[in-house]
Amino acid sequence: MPLDQLLIVLDENLPWSIAAELKGRGYAATSNYALNASGLKDPEWLEVVANLSPAAILVTYDNAMAVEHQAWLASLGVAAGALDGTRLDSLAGSDIA
Repeated sequence: MPLDQLLIVLDENLPWSIAAELKGRGYAATSNYALNASGLKDPEWLEVVANLSPAAILVTYDNAMAVEHQAWLASLGVAAGALDGTRLDSLAGSDIA
């Protein structure tokens, strides 16, 4: 599914302000904070994401989430992408970041 047809959902370990930046660039985006889902355990949080419309992709800083909850993510039909903090640090100060 093309990115312009997905809702980008930021996990609570990412700054919620990124959602505003993405919206300013024309993407549909929201955050754990905006969804009043702060503090939920992963299973409950993934249920929230699974029930969003349009279809959502969860973006997290938690590299273990996809491994720890692989079966749960698949059963819910939730796509998740984890940002690699070491890669982000290497982009700091570049015109790409």
